[in-house]
This record gives sequence, structure tokens and C-alpha cells, in this order.
Amino acid sequence: QLKWVKKLSGVSSIRDITTGPDGMLYVLTERTVLVLNRGGEMVKTLTPPSPHSMKDPSDIAVSRDNKLYVLDRDLTDDGGRLWLVIHAFEPSGNYRKIRVLTGFKKEDNVIPSGLSLSMDGNLFIGVIKAPDDFITLYRVSFLKTPVLVQLWIFRDIVRRLINDVKDNIFIINGSGDKLSLLEYIEVVKRDSEGKFQASFTSNTIDSHKAGNAWHRFRIDGTFPEGARVKFYYYISDSREDNPDGNWIDALSSDASAQGRDKREGLFISKNKGRYLWFRIVLSGTKDRAPRVNSLSLFFPRYAYMDMLPALFREDPAGAEFLERFLSIFESFFYETDHEIAHLSRYMDALGAPQEFLDWLGRWLSMNLYEVLTNEQKRSLLIKLPELYRMRGTRRGIEEIVEIFTGKRPFVVENIFLNTPEKSKLKKAKGWCKKQEDTIFAPSSRTSRTCDGEEIDIVEKLYGSDPFSFCVLLKEGIPLPVMSALRDVLEEFRPAHTRAGVRALEPWFYLDGHTYLGVNTMLNRGYLVLEESQLGRDSTLTDMEECAQVGRKSRTEIDFNII
Repeated sequence: QLKWVKKLSGVSSIRDITTGPDGMLYVLTERTVLVLNRGGEMVKTLTPPSPHSMKDPSDIAVSRDNKLYVLDRDLTDDGGRLWLVIHAFEPSGNYRKIRVLTGFKKEDNVIPSGLSLSMDGNLFIGVIKAPDDFITLYRVSFLKTPVLVQLWIFRDIVRRLINDVKDNIFIINGSGDKLSLLEYIEVVKRDSEGKFQASFTSNTIDSHKAGNAWHRFRIDGTFPEGARVKFYYYISDSREDNPDGNWIDALSSDASAQGRDKREGLFISKNKGRYLWFRIVLSGTKDRAPRVNSLSLFFPRYAYMDMLPALFREDPAGAEFLERFLSIFESFFYETDHEIAHLSRYMDALGAPQEFLDWLGRWLSMNLYEVLTNEQKRSLLIKLPELYRMRGTRRGIEEIVEIFTGKRPFVVENIFLNTPEKSKLKKAKGWCKKQEDTIFAPSSRTSRTCDGEEIDIVEKLYGSDPFSFCVLLKEGIPLPVMSALRDVLEEFRPAHTRAGVRALEPWFYLDGHTYLGVNTMLNRGYLVLEESQLGRDSTLTDMEECAQVGRKSRTEIDFNII
């Protein structure tokens, strides 16, 4: 039954439509988003502050909390790096422009196509044209700088995307004649009670003093909103005691007011003993989890309360309150004194706080890219003086690439590929002992004919410049990391050479970057009904060797007449 037909005035084309959890209809036009109710009446119009902010909007998605996202096909070029633009509208109508680093180059002529949103807020983006047609599906990772993360599970051109309520992804291919389903599988599992919860119980901690007065504790880490941390302890002078059933809760329910990077509290003064046990319980949600980096225990008890006259300790209840009140100032001054006493750690790559790592990098004239984790940044800072001494060498390039990717690269030097005879001579003299770990093209010149033109395979794979080299990386390297590696290689390559970087795909094909034992390994296929495809996942065979009428009945092939 046709309910209504709406003529949208001032609209030359409708790019996409979707519905939100509030039942509203969202219509994407060439410059704005129109919001209509179930009766087809215009409720409001969502427009960026600048009417020309939307260059080429193509797809729209709405989250379950009514946040609106619009994909713009127009990629912006910023210093040679291409950025993807997503226009975001809050339920209140506030606008936010999200710039996502892609890792593509301008000459790649990339065309984004398809935007979907999962129930937990993950954004998925498709590509209808890319430099590598095998990788056309990406997820937006909201780090310090949003970046695109490759998804290897789909190998076709993407035209449209949509998520269902179970977070499965449906994809329409580029030609529009195939629909694919990517099934969502939950990786993070709940416990037996259906909660995202985990706990840790310590071994016995010995203070080596009977009747020790334990003072306070401090937990450093990351505690996002919605996540909880519980700290329990038990103190005794007997090592044989069992803390189970005797735990004391040391963190109150309002401990979240302490911030997102620490939790601290006091041990009850009347609980004294040589040994201490503690138990930490972490609770989170599907997409938010607390993380503990370190735990500090302070003893013996040293409190500002001890510096006051005995009059303030006569009333036990009042003394306990006053001690906890003074502990606020004690914690503040302790942190200040601790920072001053350990100021030298700011010069140490292992001990410096993460916000000072970039500052140390500037001292060493090295850009610590945002795509690097804190552990990678610390490793790079430690090895950087040695890497500078190896700048321009094969080993130096291998070392710094391994820091960025976590995997040892393969470096192919063209000077050994373009002169096979000279390469063999050098190997015979022992010049290239370390080249045995390197991937080489065929020793003889190999070519093939493509569209009537003869193409040299070596030049196709590695180029024709003898003063160049190619860095081959194993699969799974994100595009932003690839982009950062290209910048680093420009700094570490020999001055007279050119460098290329390529990530190997997890499959193989003839006349391409296919190398035995690297990306040519196949998993054993198993036949599973309703999921396998003949010729790909399964192999049919017949174990019966004798002749079978209608099947194995070819004379002198399947059987012999005696």
C-alpha cells in the first residue's frame, strides 16, 4: 500500500537513505541531510557550518544512539598524504568533521564506496577502486589519529555495505550482481555469569617484619568510563593463613572520582602483619576494558597523622576520619616529591612517561609517528643512536623496519638482479654471504607477453634502476604504517638510491610477488556442508580401485581384460 510520495524541493539528487532507531528517515542529498518522520513531513535539515564542506557525499549510516555519519568520496591531499573525510552529526545537531588517514597516494585514484556502522560503533568503509583490488574493505580505527585498517576477509570490489542487528555485514559487489555475508563472531567472551570480568590474586608478599603496619597502595593504569576496579587485601603474621573468605574491600564505590589513570587507598590501621595478599577484580564492557600497568605498596605506615599532637588520636572514630582526610594532601605532596626525586627517568626511554616520548624523539631528530605504539617508540629511542651509525646500510634498514612492523623484512637490491653474471661472480668470492636470506628473482632474464607487448618480469616487480632496492613486508601491515615507513626509508636510504616498499598479500599468483615459504603456504581444506565450495575447499576421490560400470569402465585405463 502506497502511503505517501514526497517531492523534495531544491534537491537535484538523492545519494542515499537510511532509518534510525528513533524511526526517522534520513535522506542524503548532494549538500545536506534531510530528516523526515513516518508521515513524510520534514522535521529538520542537517548541514555542515560551511555549505560546501560536503564535496561528494555518497553513503550515510546512523548509530543506535542517533549519531549520523556521512561518507565523502572526495579525498583531501595534505602534504602527499590522502585523508578520508567523514561528516558526523550529533543528535543535538552539532557537527564534527572526522579526518581519517588512508595511506593511499594521489596517483592510486582511490574511490571510497560504502559505509556501515556496527552495533558497538565500529565504522566500516568499502572501496570501489583501489591500487590493489584484493583489499577493498576497511575498518576505521579511532586512535590518536583515525586510520584505516585493512580487512583481509573480503576480496571483491565494494559498492554498498550494511550491518544488521547481529553485526553481520552484507556487501553488494561492484557490478551489483552478487551479495556477500560476513558473519560476526564474538571474540571477547563473557564469564560464567555473563559479565566481562577477570581477576588476579597475588602470591604472599613478605615485609620481613612481624606486625608490620601497611600504609597505602596505588594502582596505575587506564580506567575508562563504564569500567570498574576492585581491590581486596588480607594481612596476617602467619604465612599459612588462607585469605579466601577474609578479603577486605579497600576501594569504595566512588573510586571512579579519582580519574582515569589511577586508583589508590589506605590499609586499615588496625590490620597489621608481616604478610599481605591482594586480589584485583577488573570489570568492563564489550568495547571498554580497564588496564593495570603497575601496583605500588607503601610500608611501613608513615602518615601526617603521626605528626599531630596525641590529642587528635584520642577518639578512634575521629582519628580514623582525620587520617583519611590528611591522606588526600599526603598523596598530592608524595607525588610531587616522587617526581622530583626521580626526575632523571624523563631522560630514559624505558622510564619516561608516554607523553614525553615524542619530546625525547625530537632530541634525537626523529619523528615518532602516531601509528607507533608506546612500546615501539621506546624500542626505537633505545636503538636510534646505533641505527644512525648504520644509516644507509642494509642492516640499518632491516632493523628500523622490524621496529615499525614487528617482522623482519626482505630487502632486494636491484644491482644484484639486473646483472646476473656479476652477481654470481660476487657470490663466488664470498661478497654476498648475507644475501642468502634475501629473495631473488630468476637468475636468467624472464619475460612474458601482455597485450602484444613483451614485459620483463624483473623490471615489472622491482624496477629497472640498478641503484634502487625494494623492501618486501609480510602481510598484515596497516596502510598508515606503510606510509610512515616510506618516510623513514627516505631518511635511512643511501643518498644515491631509491627505495620501494610493498606488503606481500597472503595468497600467490604467477608473475607476481610470490615467494616459496613466505606467502605460498596453503591450509588443509575440509569439506563442510553448506559452507564449502567444490574445487576450493574440498577434494573428491574414490578409494575403490576395481572397475565400476558407468564410472570406472574405460578399457586399458580403468581396467584390463585378462
